[in-house]
Amino acid sequence: MHSTRQRVSLGRGVELVGLAVAIAMAISCGCGSGLTGGSLPPGEPDVEGYVLATPDTSGMLMLATAAGAASSIAPAQQWPPAGTPIPDCDVQLFRAGQLIASTRTGEDGRFEFTRVATGEYDLLVVPPQGSGYSPNTLRFRHRYGQQTRLVVYLEREAAL
Repeated sequence: MHSTRQRVSLGRGVELVGLAVAIAMAISCGCGSGLTGGSLPPGEPDVEGYVLATPDTSGMLMLATAAGAASSIAPAQQWPPAGTPIPDCDVQLFRAGQLIASTRTGEDGRFEFTRVATGEYDLLVVPPQGSGYSPNTLRFRHRYGQQTRLVVYLEREAAL
């Protein structure tokens, strides 16, 4: 059996052979950084956000969602956003109706997802039972290799 190996000359007598070529090509085109979110620095999440109690909305640009509560994409200079965090929320990431990933918010209301492909997503946030807050959803687009920052606001449940 005859085996062919790809060779690439880097000049000055340096030559890559076989697997080394594939690794070098993946790194040079950014393909090898898929574990860190494309061109994001190592350790940075692809999608991150905060779940906060609905604030006084005067002077804020808000996006209405199907659930009726408001959500927004925060400008970088306001990150992390100010507000009252809601810890222990179940945060679910859906693409085309399929659950892709889930996580919980921390004490600071923060959540994150890594290795998120380019596409349109739905985020479902379910507060802890008995918290007095209503669930909310948010639809957003994400581009692989870029960071998407979200703020999801939860409204107080209506008193019966």
